[in-house]
Amino acid sequence: MARFVSRITLFTSNFYFMLGMFLIIVSLCIIVFHGGLFTGWRVFHRKGDNVRNENEKIPYNKIGRLKNKPIRIGRLDTILLLSGLYLSVLSVLITI
Repeated sequence: MARFVSRITLFTSNFYFMLGMFLIIVSLCIIVFHGGLFTGWRVFHRKGDNVRNENEKIPYNKIGRLKNKPIRIGRLDTILLLSGLYLSVLSVLITI
């Protein structure tokens, strides 16, 4: 009986830990996305395509303005970070 309970406890703590890490990674990806890190990326062309479209060019001052704005952490990001931290700490406490 003790072996069964320890397996259930270990499975539960592993599940909580993995879910907590997933929530933390998702929230960090959302924060980085809203930070403007992906601004200014260009579309890659084929090897033989030498024609560039003028609409693809993004003004450098617009890119700089977007990249230099402060990092925004919203309500969803905070909830995901805190719940991920809570599940991770809870999983460690279960295994002790």
